[in-house]
This record gives sequence, C-alpha cells and structure tokens, in this order.
Amino acid sequence: RDRASGWIAWAIVILISIPFALWGINSYFEGASKVIVATAEGIEIDQQSYQQALAQEQRTLVQLVGRDLDSEYFASEVFKRQIIDQLIDQTLQRAYIGARGFRISDQELNLQIQAIPAFHTDGNFDSARYHDLVGRAGLTVAGFEEQQRRQAAFNQVESAIAATAFAPNSSTDNL
Repeated sequence: RDRASGWIAWAIVILISIPFALWGINSYFEGASKVIVATAEGIEIDQQSYQQALAQEQRTLVQLVGRDLDSEYFASEVFKRQIIDQLIDQTLQRAYIGARGFRISDQELNLQIQAIPAFHTDGNFDSARYHDLVGRAGLTVAGFEEQQRRQAAFNQVESAIAATAFAPNSSTDNL
C-alpha cells in the first residue's frame, strides 16, 4: 500500500492507459460499424434506414391517430417487424423498378407535386408552404421529391400490370 503511490504505480497506470487510449482513438477513425437489419435480393438494409423509417411511421401514426396512441405499441415487436417488412418491400420494389427502367421525368414530378392540395394557398401552388410542410414532416425537399419519384414509378408499374390484366368470361359471369 505504501509503494502504490510511488513511481512504480504511475508506470503501471501509464502502461495500462496506453492500450485503452489507442483503442478509443482507433474507434474514432474507423467510425461506427454498419449494422445490417435485413437483406433483400442481396441488397442490405442498414440500421440508419430502419431508424429513419421507424421515426417516419411513428410521426405518421401520431398525426393520424393523435397523441392518444399507446407508446408501448411503438416498442412492440409487431410494430418493428412491420417496419422491417415495409423496408424489404420497398427495397424489392426499387430493385424491380430500376431493373425494368421505369422513370419519372422532372417535369412530371413537378406536376404531381404541384397537384397536391396541401401545398396550395388560395387555389395556387405555394412554394413557401411546400417547403414549410415538407420540413415539418422531417424531410428535406430533395428527400421528399425522391420519395414522390419512387412512388410515381411504382404507380406506373401498378397501372401497367392492371392494364394488362384480363379475366375470362367464366370468371366475370361467376362474379
């Protein structure tokens, strides 16, 4: 106990401190490791995407239902699994749309966004209101436009499938 306060004790503390300091500094240079939540068709869904989708869905549900929604629902396994399933579906949809070459032009996207009634003031599109509402939703304008572009491309796929669907006369007669 008497010798623990001398230069030997300090030497031991310094020798022990060096590996801890280097290990801590190393984690700053490497950054956080990428955590993969799910994989769909070889495309990885990382934890950051999952957390963003989780927060977006929570905001949406709170806006729809109000503050009366039980907060335990957001922590439930069912809710979290639902978000992962949605992310997997979206990933597969994006892969399908990209592989088939479905695209939305900037002009078409602008027309679709300008047609959304929530962005109108006195019957006309209001750019300031558009930026304000998108910001309040927790999105950037570029992020919102990308989301709208993906949804419009998916709608193209849906309408293409629906337009080529047919039903035999026997099925329509039974219906």
